[in-house]
Amino acid sequence: MPPTYPFERRLGAIPAGDGLAGFRVWAPRPDAVRLRVYGHEHALAHAGHGILEATVEAGPAADYAYVIDGQPLPDPAARWQPEGLRGPSRVLDPAAFAWTDDGFRTPDLRDVVLYELHVGTFTPEGTFDAAIGHLRGLRDLRPSKVKRRTRARRPGGACRRAHRGLGDGEGPAR
Repeated sequence: MPPTYPFERRLGAIPAGDGLAGFRVWAPRPDAVRLRVYGHEHALAHAGHGILEATVEAGPAADYAYVIDGQPLPDPAARWQPEGLRGPSRVLDPAAFAWTDDGFRTPDLRDVVLYELHVGTFTPEGTFDAAIGHLRGLRDLRPSKVKRRTRARRPGGACRRAHRGLGDGEGPAR
């Protein structure tokens, strides 16, 4: 069943073929948001429920930004940020990638064991160097994936950023 509401469709940059890409962003508060691609700014149309969208000339690997009050900002739903979190976003076309993992099958959820290692609380020293000495014991738990969480650069840093709605740099805050 096709999406009924604008917020049910994917946000970000979506290649549309023939050198075009669709851009969708949720921005319910700003009066004017423009899209900057190839140095040109484009108006975005209101799709409802705070969603703004446009389809413009922009091929794969085109850099773009949303412009609010004259300030270019990265796409919070971008799939590619080649210059980091504050730089321009870039259109990514996953269909253009030469995939080589045809034989990969996602493990069944009941076979997955995730371990999130918080470096700051994993050892009394709270450092990665101190954690290294304990990794053999962690291996004995046989997790299928270990996610390393770094210490905040300042007290409450990572949590404070996420609480303000800015995310933690690991993907769009949704």
